[in-house]
Amino acid sequence: MTRHMFAGGYTPLGFVDFFDYIMPLETAQKRYFLKGASGSGKSTFIKKIAKKFEAASVGIDIFHCANDATSLDGIAVKDFGFAIMDATAPHSHDPVIPAAIDEIIDFANFLDAEKVRKHANEIKNLLDSKKNMYEKARKFLQAAGNICTANREAHEATLIRPRIQDLARMCLSGFVNKSMNIATRRTIHQPALPKLTNAAAREATDRKLFLCAITPAGIVSFAKNTLGNYKVYGICTETGADALLTEIKNLANSCGISTESFFSPLEPNKRECVILPAEKLAFASTKGIFAYTGKVVEEVAEQFPTIPKKLLTSKADTLRNNKIIKNLLDAAIASMKNAVAVHSKIENMYIDKMDFAKVDDLTEKILQDCTLAFGV
Repeated sequence: MTRHMFAGGYTPLGFVDFFDYIMPLETAQKRYFLKGASGSGKSTFIKKIAKKFEAASVGIDIFHCANDATSLDGIAVKDFGFAIMDATAPHSHDPVIPAAIDEIIDFANFLDAEKVRKHANEIKNLLDSKKNMYEKARKFLQAAGNICTANREAHEATLIRPRIQDLARMCLSGFVNKSMNIATRRTIHQPALPKLTNAAAREATDRKLFLCAITPAGIVSFAKNTLGNYKVYGICTETGADALLTEIKNLANSCGISTESFFSPLEPNKRECVILPAEKLAFASTKGIFAYTGKVVEEVAEQFPTIPKKLLTSKADTLRNNKIIKNLLDAAIASMKNAVAVHSKIENMYIDKMDFAKVDDLTEKILQDCTLAFGV
């Protein structure tokens, strides 16, 4: 099963990355951290390794670049504890256990440094220009995010929290995992709290990622691709969707069930989806800018109880706010496109100074290592 997603994205807070969750240290067996300039072949390298695992029908997570969704930032093979990640800015990361688990591959070793040095000042100027354009985009995203947050907080202030907790119990009462000895009811709408007999002996985790990103090409979503492998229950209201998803995550974790949470690029603290991988189960918001639009088994259609109604945003206000948000997103994306044009100039300065024959040799070595280590 191949899943596509983002480990980082451009948000009102700037670039937010969840690269630590690509392959957490506690489950890692081998991680490669790629360093080097744009245009040095890192994405192509990752794609070739990914194809090897896919050809062997091994489950793999593929992480796309928010600056260019056709490029890759990393892969993770959970069954083998194996990962490769682009560890250069804006998502700079370093090994934690060098040699034993983590290894750096520096693509700068394949560059003709003397040729690059001649363009140093020009590259500096282009980097400054690119930074300014992304900062301009961030401010547009910040304005859009502020509207989204204000709307959500106004609505959530009216929620009756105990009812949200009850609904979370209903959502989790519809599945059974005998290996964990969870007692449940038969249908999703019966409010039974799962009971785990050995909860103290289990440690559940929540893996944080993005299914959508705001890119220079517009909003890109891999929700349909990734959630197509799960039984999906849709949450068909924006009012309280994040609160419900958070309750589902908390309840599942308290029962020893690990989860994956996927967040909104406009509100990186707001959940859009929660997956229970071991249960092949997912809960996803089907409303809003980043809504899941694929097939659902059932919708959690109950209107969340609120108090008092006068605090809710009127329909006219909602329409007006949505128009403002759209205009701000368009402005942010336009600025990001300009930044990409500058980025391409930087890439071109490195591409013709790379020894790609050596990159190919390295790729073949890593492919052989994967065959020896994992039998793929």
